[in-house]
Amino acid sequence: MNPRDSLGIMDALENLNALVDADSLAEIEVIEDELIVSHKPDEEGSEREIYWVPAGADDRTLQAIRTTFKSVHDYLETFFVSMRERGDEKRLIEGVNTIMVLVSEATKKLERFDGLFKEKVVTIPEYKELQDFYKNTVIRESYQAFATTPIPQDKPSEEQKSWEAEHLDLFGEEERVIEETGVHILNDVEVIKHDHLYDLFFLKNEAGHNFYTYELARNIKLACNFGEFAKGYLGEDPLLQIKNWEDKTLHLKAQKILEVSHRQMERFYSEAMKYKGLELAMNLHNALMALMLAANPHNLIRQFALKGAHHYFYDFVYFLREVVHDREFEKLVLYGTPSGKPFFEDAYRLTHTLCNALHTLPSDEKELEAALEEHLQIEKPPKKLSEWLCQVYDKLIEVLEKHPSGPVFKALDRILEEQPPPFDPMLLGNFPSGEWKLGDEIEVLRIPCPTTQEWIGEAKITEEFKTFLRGLPLDKRVLLFNLQDRTSWREHARAHAIEELSKQAEFAEQLTVITLAKESEFYWQAGPYGSLEETTAFVTQFKEHLDDQMTGFWFPRKVKQELFPHFVDKVLTTVQEHYFFQKERLSLEERLDFIELVFVLIELKVIELIQPHYLCFMSKDGLDVAGSSSVAVMAFLALCQGVDLERKQVERILFGPTLMQRERLLQPERFARLQALLKRLENRGECHSAFAPLFKEGTLEREVQL
Repeated sequence: MNPRDSLGIMDALENLNALVDADSLAEIEVIEDELIVSHKPDEEGSEREIYWVPAGADDRTLQAIRTTFKSVHDYLETFFVSMRERGDEKRLIEGVNTIMVLVSEATKKLERFDGLFKEKVVTIPEYKELQDFYKNTVIRESYQAFATTPIPQDKPSEEQKSWEAEHLDLFGEEERVIEETGVHILNDVEVIKHDHLYDLFFLKNEAGHNFYTYELARNIKLACNFGEFAKGYLGEDPLLQIKNWEDKTLHLKAQKILEVSHRQMERFYSEAMKYKGLELAMNLHNALMALMLAANPHNLIRQFALKGAHHYFYDFVYFLREVVHDREFEKLVLYGTPSGKPFFEDAYRLTHTLCNALHTLPSDEKELEAALEEHLQIEKPPKKLSEWLCQVYDKLIEVLEKHPSGPVFKALDRILEEQPPPFDPMLLGNFPSGEWKLGDEIEVLRIPCPTTQEWIGEAKITEEFKTFLRGLPLDKRVLLFNLQDRTSWREHARAHAIEELSKQAEFAEQLTVITLAKESEFYWQAGPYGSLEETTAFVTQFKEHLDDQMTGFWFPRKVKQELFPHFVDKVLTTVQEHYFFQKERLSLEERLDFIELVFVLIELKVIELIQPHYLCFMSKDGLDVAGSSSVAVMAFLALCQGVDLERKQVERILFGPTLMQRERLLQPERFARLQALLKRLENRGECHSAFAPLFKEGTLEREVQL
């Protein structure tokens, strides 16, 4: 059989898929026209008859692989020229990346096969030429195109210039870079890379202006100049498959949501045709159709579906939001469901079930876990959790050196949007999920702040979160630790909105909100607290801050009565005695650890008081602050009980969300704060006997289930 010069792109992609699906060369067959077919057993472990000619590490198999790589290369060159002529760089990168992810997966699978070819797959000329085209043509020219793309923002008007000067005067202490540069902090690319203030890209100030200026457009464009910014990122991007991971994760979540709601869906559709002209029925039907499409494996982007499963999941959330904002649904909330019309009762219950599943079901992130495991090979893992996390963090820094700054390119995408969304984590694809359990009764959720916000001074609770709360049985309570700073101009509106929600009679019995500010000057011992070394003065200040709403803390009246003054006094005294040995002066590092540990103990006491069914550590996006706080609590309990945490799951909880949502590491100051606390706890050793008297029996014995 004469070898073919090339294959059609669909045949080439089928070949790659066959290689990815196979677990050994014995499971693939090279048939006519250099097509590769994968053969899998019908049942795992069952005996099977070999009815094909298994491929070997021979010239025929190698030729089929060569032809596949060449065909992909030829197609990408044509696709590249077509997309470049249309000026569609974003679609170009997405399309090419999807194919290159499949190439990468197939190549890794070939390298793991038992059979050894005469030459390594990565040294095959056709493979090298394909990779060279991708790195040196697609990536370089696409980044250069980004750098020259016009920014849709006019030069600032005199009014805008006046506001910018006023803004600098008003917030100069909080938002200035090194004075010599004279650059507004939001125009500093380094600040964007650190990703602390990205929510401001979606917000406007009270005057209706953006929090970035015309100068930012120029700086971003300069940052995206490939020769200056992306130098050193060539190589295999460790996050190249991130869109595939998101696609598969949301696909699996859609399947789980369908599983828990299928009975109510059947009841809904039994009556829905009678009300097909009703917007409520149409929107709920559209939400369910989008959910079914997201759950269909044929719509995964790795199957080269025209629209990926993750886009269908976004559609599901969009239509679900339309449902909870529908006038008919609002009537059902206010007046209840009408008797004799089962459709409305079914639609109402189904909507609550969907909202509950969206907020509480865990996400299956096995692909992310597998990627972390692949990149985080530690030869001799240390016994202490703090040392292991430190090694993992250093390894991730090394791995992500091959990945361009996710926050910078996300900022670029935001600036280029013609109709930018408000700051609404759900709309940005940052979906809530269950993460771990505390004992058998408490489910710990990762929920970004459930608000939608267009203006810096105003935030509104999302209706789907309210619907989630309304749908809970009376005996299921939600405890939410709000870790935003209610005294900060950047976070006050969101903190205020979530606190006020817990005061409303409709939600007061089921939602308890505790605000523990983790962005304040006191928390970081900065500004006037930087020199607060005398122990008595520090402890006194700490107690005063905890008891004062004006310093960033907020407790409901009933909870506050239980905490103050006796419990707080005992906690401060016990921490001082057990970990700091009645020292007269405390260093900065010691004060930071002191504050962090007291926060953990207060959180455990409130859990004991409220006995919630759902527990949430909440920051603006549920990422750095929330993740490190969640791990601090589980690590303290594990140390009290003398047990080891499942480290791969700690890794997923601590590092996974920031990688998936922002394409970066956990912010270094948050990691350093957590690591320092763990180190102090580990060095001191047994702590159960010291703190058990502060709690009821069983509180410190709750099992951490990951």
